[in-house]
Amino acid sequence: MKWFRRTSPPTEPPPDFIVRYQQAARTKPAASLPLQQIRFVVYDTETTGLNPKKDHWLSLGAVVVQDRSIRVEQSLEFTLLQTDVDIAEQVGVHGITQQSLTEGTSESEVLPEWLSFIEGAVLVAHHAAFDEQIINQALHRHYTDYKVRLRNPTLDTAQLAKRLDRFNTMPGAQNPAHYSLDALCQRYHLTPNDRHTAAGDAFLTAHLLLKLLAQAEKRGIRTYRQLMG
Repeated sequence: MKWFRRTSPPTEPPPDFIVRYQQAARTKPAASLPLQQIRFVVYDTETTGLNPKKDHWLSLGAVVVQDRSIRVEQSLEFTLLQTDVDIAEQVGVHGITQQSLTEGTSESEVLPEWLSFIEGAVLVAHHAAFDEQIINQALHRHYTDYKVRLRNPTLDTAQLAKRLDRFNTMPGAQNPAHYSLDALCQRYHLTPNDRHTAAGDAFLTAHLLLKLLAQAEKRGIRTYRQLMG
């Protein structure tokens, strides 16, 4: 006989911001929505390493792209509160100091603001799977009873660049080394300021997204369905 463990429903109703986020996630942008009308949230996370199962989340940066422009006034930047993480050897990489971590914002404060910020948006990141996993693990830590995870449509700028290069006869066009953020910035003549900071990389990826969307439109990709299909 097989026994199945039943999960008890949460004793408390979900917070309002979770309800709003989950309701918004049920409605995707219209298939015919023009690219310039899509609200993109371009984001980046900085962590202590590249293993999302064991490394710590240090910072988050995000900015909105819409109507062929970067909406700097619509942006987020957080340093996460971490009291037991030693990053002394990493300061030179991402610029985050030990003191800034002890004065940072807790995940329980960051996550509600983040979910509200991304309602109804297409999420964009470079190698997006890693950043998505980092945030999903944080959501699971705090809201496991409500099964909260990122449900937005997601666009990976590395994958979009590869897709556009299917039309490119350049030798080695699909070589993974050609699709790092640094390599693509060099190709599209973007200056990598504030590299390896969450806000800096989000802003840089937003510039890259605009370049890629311009290329996409030249190739006849002009709607949400064509972009995401």
